[in-house]
Amino acid sequence: MTTREIILNRALELFNLRGIENVGIRELATDLNIRPGNITYYFPKKEDILVELGKQLSELNSATIVKLENPSMTDFMERYRQVFNNHYEYRCLFLSFVSQMQQNKKLSENYGKVEKSRLEDFRKILNKLVEAGYLDTSVTEDDIEQLVSFLSLVARFWISESTVSYKKLSKKQAINHYLNLIGFVFSKHATIIGKKQINSFLSGL
Repeated sequence: MTTREIILNRALELFNLRGIENVGIRELATDLNIRPGNITYYFPKKEDILVELGKQLSELNSATIVKLENPSMTDFMERYRQVFNNHYEYRCLFLSFVSQMQQNKKLSENYGKVEKSRLEDFRKILNKLVEAGYLDTSVTEDDIEQLVSFLSLVARFWISESTVSYKKLSKKQAINHYLNLIGFVFSKHATIIGKKQINSFLSGL
């Protein structure tokens, strides 16, 4: 493992443990038993570390949300489970989401670009679920937009809500709670086979 990778891995661990706002370059250097200059050689500012962590998460999610040619509701739910697991590994970014979007221009710009592409991917997936008979043909484009907005909202803020309102839940329990929420909402628009796949997936959690 390179020095750069060691810095990033430990930064993520400390940010998750203590919060982004409570760990600076000096604290990270002390923890790693190196000089602050060894960190700033690779990352001149803490914000640069966060930009890189954001890229890592984006790449992880891109590998998870693959282009599905023939998606089923099971595929959709399973991929969302993995997305939630990805988010948990980088939970510090979501716990400080609003402040980082306001303060870290590069991170915000990167997020904006990824978000636009990601939302379009989900629109395509949901439309394919309609075409494949898993979501009802009565689902309109407006419904699709509402569902995409719902998914985006849950993805951005489930960790914050869970940390405040469900702090006694384990990681798995928290993820399962939000998967059940997604399943409940999508069941309202699902066909009989779509509902069966949702129920089967949720019963196996």
